Amino acid sequence: MKATEEVDVDLLRSLAEVAMIKGFRSGKLEEAIAALAKYDSQQAGIALMRRLLRRLMSTAAEVARVTRAVLLLSTTVKGLQHVAVVDAARLASERTAATTASDDAAALAKALRDTTEGLEGTVATLETAAAADAESCRTMESDLRADFVAAHGTNDALQATVDEQQRAPEVAAERSGLAVRRLEDQLQSSRRDASQGRASTLAVRQELAACEDDVAEVDEASVALSLVAAESTILLGGGLQPATSRPAEVTTREGSDLSAANEARQRTW
Repeated sequence: MKATEEVDVDLLRSLAEVAMIKGFRSGKLEEAIAALAKYDSQQAGIALMRRLLRRLMSTAAEVARVTRAVLLLSTTVKGLQHVAVVDAARLASERTAATTASDDAAALAKALRDTTEGLEGTVATLETAAAADAESCRTMESDLRADFVAAHGTNDALQATVDEQQRAPEVAAERSGLAVRRLEDQLQSSRRDASQGRASTLAVRQELAACEDDVAEVDEASVALSLVAAESTILLGGGLQPATSRPAEVTTREGSDLSAANEARQRTW
């Protein structure tokens, strides 16, 4: 309904503006203009009332908030007053305790001053005794230094003697080591010579075996030739002699070859 009234008012306002622009004049138009003016004033009043109502509502909310804050503040003040009373009682008790502690501290300070004076006297006595002890220590240190120098000289002499005695076995050991190394070198040289001799002996034995094989082959050939010569002699019946050695000569030559081979074998061994 409100939307319809607003539409009607807007329509009426538009029609009145069109009539005024076109120059129409009538009683109905005047009534419409007056009604529009009254409507506008009513809307302005309604808007003003709404603004006032919102302001009143916000003011009431602010008053309620302030009231709650005042109540909270009142409670806080009461609590602070109670705390202040408790703190005042505690401070009074602490003041009394501080007064008592101050008196005790004064008494303790007096006792400490008395103790300090006694300790100063003791320190003076100890310093006098320490000075006397220091003088005795200096004298004793001088004597000990002299004894130390003498002992150091004796120690150096003994150390020199000990060093000489220790070096003597080392020198003897070095000489023995040199002699042992020379003997080892000679032994190794002898072993090398013996090895070379064994190698030479083996080579000579191999050559002798080859010679013996050659002699055996020659002996076999001589025997064969002797047999051939004997057969030729038998066949010829005392005629022309073949150009070969006689068996006696062959035997003599074979004996000479064997004697030479034995001699060579004995020289090799």
